[in-house]
Amino acid sequence: MSPKNKLQLLLLAIPVAAFLSYSLGIRRTIEAYRESKALEQKMNSIRDIPRQTALLSQKALYLDSLLAKKNLGGTSFENNLIKALSAIADSLPVAIKDFNSTHHSRMDDIMVNTYNFELSGEFTGILKTIYSLETEGNYGEIVHVRFYTDRKNRNRRKRLNAVILLQQVQ
Repeated sequence: MSPKNKLQLLLLAIPVAAFLSYSLGIRRTIEAYRESKALEQKMNSIRDIPRQTALLSQKALYLDSLLAKKNLGGTSFENNLIKALSAIADSLPVAIKDFNSTHHSRMDDIMVNTYNFELSGEFTGILKTIYSLETEGNYGEIVHVRFYTDRKNRNRRKRLNAVILLQQVQ
C-alpha cells in the first residue's frame, strides 16, 4: 500500500471513528449528564418545599389579618362597601342618603362594576369620605363626584349632597 492510499484511508477512518465514538459513548454521557442535572434540580426543589410552605402559611396569616383589620369577611364586595361607608359616616358629619344598584359592564375580558351612591353632609366630611374610600379601603377608583344642594321645606335650610360613582375593575 502506498503512502498516498494510507493517508486517504486514515482521513476516511478519522470521521468514521469520531461518529462511532459519539454514537457509542459521548452521546450517552451527555444524556446522563443532562438527566443528572434535572434530577438535582428536582431534589433542590423538594428540599425547598418546607420553607415555601412556611412562607405561604405566614402570607395567609398576614392576609387574614388584613381582612380582619379592614373588617372584610366572606360577604360580597357591595356589602363590604356599605359597611365601610357606614363606619365612615358614623365618624364624620356625613349621612348615606342613597345606595343604588350596581352597574355591571364587560369590555373584552375585563369586568367593570360601577357603584352609585349619594352622601349628604358637610363638604369636608364628604371629601374625607371620598379620600378614605379611594386610599384606605382599596374599594376602587372614584370616577365621578357631583355636588348639589337642596332645600328642606320644613326648616328652609340648604344641605349639601354628593352623587359618587365608584368603579371597580376586575
